[in-house]
Amino acid sequence: MGLVTAPSSAAATPLIELDQVVVDFEKRQPIFQRGRAEILRAVDEVGLSILAGESLGLVGESGSGKTTVGRVAAGMLTPTSGIVRSSGQVLGKDRGALASYRRRVQIVFQDPYSSLDPRMRVASIIAEPLFGREGKWSTRSARKQRVEELLGLVGLSPDSATMYPHQFSGGQRQRIALARALSSDPRLIVLDEPTSALDVSIRAQILKLLKDLQQRLNVSYLVISHDLGSVAYLVSRVAVMYRGRIVEEGSPAQIYRSPQHPYSRLLLDSVPREGTSLFALNDIAANEPEAIDVWRGCSFRNRCELRGRLPEPSRCDDIRPQLLAAANNRLVACHGTGARLGSDKGEN
Repeated sequence: MGLVTAPSSAAATPLIELDQVVVDFEKRQPIFQRGRAEILRAVDEVGLSILAGESLGLVGESGSGKTTVGRVAAGMLTPTSGIVRSSGQVLGKDRGALASYRRRVQIVFQDPYSSLDPRMRVASIIAEPLFGREGKWSTRSARKQRVEELLGLVGLSPDSATMYPHQFSGGQRQRIALARALSSDPRLIVLDEPTSALDVSIRAQILKLLKDLQQRLNVSYLVISHDLGSVAYLVSRVAVMYRGRIVEEGSPAQIYRSPQHPYSRLLLDSVPREGTSLFALNDIAANEPEAIDVWRGCSFRNRCELRGRLPEPSRCDDIRPQLLAAANNRLVACHGTGARLGSDKGEN
């Protein structure tokens, strides 16, 4: 399976690439049960790339593998197989290279209430990634100045530096988390459901802040979210994940106005049409049909509305659909829709 590439990636080296990345977890059996441990595949041959200053949205229901991909991209998790490249250089097991990479890639988690140490003052939280580093932030006075600069950047007063996380609202805590992520001057920030724990009014403020920060700092985002409104506002491309695989990729307009993969259409049908843009999935996974062998064929085949219309539906059982390129850098992995993507020329 080829990389999911940005529209202009032919002329530029991607900031980060995931190529054929697989992540397996071992599900251990109870001690009184014998036999081999079960292998759970969270990410299945995923390829994606992000350019400098670009944003990519990753959407899908819970358990689709989005967060695992984000942790691989952030350097927090080593893939079982596949390649991760940073600016064209393959990331191996060299600890020094990995440490350098992790300083250039930061992550902001979903819950600002649990992601900040309640025992630390805000100044220490924000400056923590700077400790032990040589250069312009190696002195205490330089770190203090950096903290004040970052507080202003995210819309908080300098007095906030002496306070503790419990003294702030949820939106303010997420601003602190953003300031901490920005402290080491990263090139990529992984945003893992950054607004889902916030009230609707606060959510809009944080989204605007994220947009402004990207334009001001030219930082790249990998946005992991259930909220289609948030993703569409922040990103230029969207990748849809299902059971560890990317099944469709395109611009927000392409995905939301004319989804080609049947799973993408199912997700969009789950979006409330009145009063909110929340990506409220109707517990799709809880209504899964009988178990199937997800190691081969199409993992969506037992739920697919198109399978029964194919001349050879057995292809869905035996042949894994590949991401096929079409007009306007649209990609889809489906035996039923891939053949008619050439007519997708009116979208942008």
